[in-house]
Amino acid sequence: MLSDEELKKDFKIFVDENDIINLISSGIKRGIEDIIRSTEIVGEILLKIFKDNPQKKYKMLIDLSLMGKNRTGFSSKARKIAVQIAFSKQLEKFAIISPSMFFKVVINFIVSASRRRKHMGWFSSREEALKWLKEE
Repeated sequence: MLSDEELKKDFKIFVDENDIINLISSGIKRGIEDIIRSTEIVGEILLKIFKDNPQKKYKMLIDLSLMGKNRTGFSSKARKIAVQIAFSKQLEKFAIISPSMFFKVVINFIVSASRRRKHMGWFSSREEALKWLKEE
């Protein structure tokens, strides 16, 4: 298994000038343990962003398009972090770009559990996703 520092090279997370958190996966193919740990690291970074700015509201763009139709696993820790993020009052809405039905099923399950389905959009392009995120 790769180190956390090596795994952090597989994605970018940044907050842009519109207070949209951007998560962009590099699409590098990894083993299941590395994918699970990467998911956990991403969640930990997002929770830190929320904790460091408790009064701020965010929108989020999750771009998994470079991963293609890859399947991945989610550990119980990764699912727990995803639920915390989905329930966060700081996350106004989020858009996901991905052709993977597996991701869509897993993410829809998590979002349904949080009762925030209207706050999530599934898109095929970055342009569509950003347009939706910027709508009031």
